Amino acid sequence: EKHKKPINLQSLELLLANMRAGIQVRKTVAVPTVEGLEFIATDDIMYIEADSSYTWINLVNQEKIIVSRTLKDIELLLKGQNFARIHQSY
Repeated sequence: EKHKKPINLQSLELLLANMRAGIQVRKTVAVPTVEGLEFIATDDIMYIEADSSYTWINLVNQEKIIVSRTLKDIELLLKGQNFARIHQSY
């Protein structure tokens, strides 16, 4: 019998939130923050920075949101949303 991992409730909530957002042509993404899930309009994202196992999402209104996911995870959430990954010394 295969060893099954326990279900992580936060990951499940994130998955469901992103699936729901995807039904609406994915104009928003749900990201886990210290306060819980935060829904961010993709049009409000100016750029994203990696910071070890965390990611900073920089918004057009100068707000910065720290997310407990890697840049790769966030990149997958934004796939098909006209974001491009550039070199670290942009």
